[in-house]
Amino acid sequence: MEAARRRKEEDAAIPSVWKRAFQRSAVWPDKDEFLDVLYWMQQCIALLVGLVCGIIPLKGFLGFALFGGVSCLAALWYSTNFQDVDLEDTFGDKTTVIKEGFPSSLATFLATWIIIYSFLHVS
Repeated sequence: MEAARRRKEEDAAIPSVWKRAFQRSAVWPDKDEFLDVLYWMQQCIALLVGLVCGIIPLKGFLGFALFGGVSCLAALWYSTNFQDVDLEDTFGDKTTVIKEGFPSSLATFLATWIIIYSFLHVS
């Protein structure tokens, strides 16, 4: 009974995942929650970059390079500068953070880019 009450108090002391996502240098007791935040951040970036590439209109390799660069740099910046997570100690290396959600966000980027480009620039 006492252990359950203590655990409930500890859980109440830790803010929700989404509050911690926007809080600088938040504490992440569960690294899977941090990876979930990175996943959804990658999805949002994919939508934004897909919209930009479709509106501009970019074609070919330049669009892929733009998405890849923005996606990787944003994940690294968010992890190391905004959240102050030591990637070597927590995940073993930087690639875990970079590749988190990348394949599915690439699909989101491509779908957004193709739909917006086709709608605006193909007659």
